[in-house]
Parts: sequence; structure tokens; C-alpha cells
Amino acid sequence: MDAEKLKEAILYLSYLAEGRPNKLGKTRLYKILWFFEGILYVKTGEKPLGLKFIKNKYGPVSEEIDKMLHELKDSGLLNLYRNIDGNWIIKTAFIPEIKKLSKQEIELLSSIYTKFSSMNAKAVSDLTHASYWNKLPHGEEMNPIFVLENFITVRKPTDEEMEEIRKMYELYKKGDDSFIREIEKELEMC
Repeated sequence: MDAEKLKEAILYLSYLAEGRPNKLGKTRLYKILWFFEGILYVKTGEKPLGLKFIKNKYGPVSEEIDKMLHELKDSGLLNLYRNIDGNWIIKTAFIPEIKKLSKQEIELLSSIYTKFSSMNAKAVSDLTHASYWNKLPHGEEMNPIFVLENFITVRKPTDEEMEEIRKMYELYKKGDDSFIREIEKELEMC
């Protein structure tokens, strides 16, 4: 896990949330970082924060995020409190200094946050409860590759599509991975 990057990501997201009607809570934070890790894992094969997510009742959770939240609270860099509904709310009052997150990572965090900030908690929760999540036993580690389920409509491919997939696979075996760039372009449009 990259603790400094995680710290920057949390502080940046909590700063973005200031003054917004849908506050940044722990559940929303987990889901934003789940999508962040998953999208970049699909694009690069690496998890930029190195987080481990576990299936919990309300979606993916990470002990590393919990530990970092409490470290940031103890150091006075953010406030962590329960609202009247009993949900955890994360707040900061300053612009965080960003040194470890790349421009692309900041843009992706901003994009995901913007999409999630206009959604209520149930809608955000529904995003992570795709078929993979439903099949996984409670407490099991979640593979970030399954973030793709939220961008793909699952249906049986046509014969023509299967033939195209076979051709792409044969090219891939020969070292041609151009179809991966096509997937990356589609993810960028999401």
C-alpha cells in the first residue's frame, strides 16, 4: 500500500466534498477508491494505492482506508464524525498538498467524485453490487478487475462477435494488444 498516495487521495476527496450537499462519508469514500483502483488496474495492470478491498454488507471496504482515516483524524488533518443518522462523515478545511498523485490520477478521482456526488447513498451503493459482488462470499477479497461489470452490459455474444473475439485473441497471442487501447478509450468515455 502507498500510504502517502492514500493520504493525498483521502484529503483531496474530502476537500472536493466541502460545501456539497452529499457529504463524503466512509461508504462513498470506499466506493470512489474502489472504482479508482479498479479503473486504473484495468488500464495499467497496477493498483495505484495498493488497497485490498473486502466484500462487506454495503459493498467494498478497506481496512487500510479506515486506518488512514484515523491517522489523519489523530493528526488534525481531517474531521471524522457521525451525523445524526449514524453515518461517518469526513471533512477537511484546507487545500491538501499533492505530491504523489499524478495529474491523471487527480483527474480520475475528480471525475469519479463528480459522478458520485450527485447520487444518493443507495444509488452509489447499487453501483458496486453487480453480479460479481452478489456471488462473492461475505469477507472475501474483491478483485478490482470486476469494476468493469459497471461498464459492460452482459449478454450472449453473437456468432460474429465471437469470431471477432477469437481473432483478437489470436493477435494478442502473437503480441498485438491494440484491442486493449480500444477498451481504454471506452473507459475514458465513462
